Order: sequence, then structure tokens, then C-alpha cells
Amino acid sequence: MQDRLRQLGWREIEVVDEDLGRSAAGTVTRTGFERMVSEVCLGKVGAVAAREVSRFARNSREWQQLMEVCRIVDTLWSTRTRCTPPARATIGSSWA
Repeated sequence: MQDRLRQLGWREIEVVDEDLGRSAAGTVTRTGFERMVSEVCLGKVGAVAAREVSRFARNSREWQQLMEVCRIVDTLWSTRTRCTPPARATIGSSWA
């Protein structure tokens, strides 16, 4: 994914992977996801990218929260095959 982002012109890429192996079920704190959402809210992130849409968030509440925040602060979303401006994305959209 980092190579794809570089091809698209991004130079500063931060990988958030401290939540690997942690389920969103129950009360497990996912500090990486929470930090990413906070940085997006502050307008410090130009794009949020993952190799597949299921990696953005692990449940529908998180997914909707991330989509809405990206839409508000005009942050792009990207998967391996698609880069979408948030204004064109809708809740429930499929990014396969």
C-alpha cells in the first residue's frame, strides 16, 4: 500500500499498525484507530488508506465515524484500487 501511495504522489506516510490482532468486539482499546481518527479530526491527514476496506474499521460504527470525519475535513480515502474524495463517498458504499 505504501508503494501505491507513493505512486499517487504522497511523500509522508505513517503506518498505523499497533491494533493488529485486536478485535473491535468488547472493551478492547484500539489506540491506533483512535489516534488516526483524532489526527484526521485535527486536519493533519490528507488521506486515509488501507489495502482493503475492512481494514479501515472493524465494525459499522467505526466505519461510519471515520467516513463522516473524513467528509467534514475533506480527507481522501484510498484502497489498493480506488482513491475517493470524501464528498463522493456515501455511508454504505462498497469499495471492493
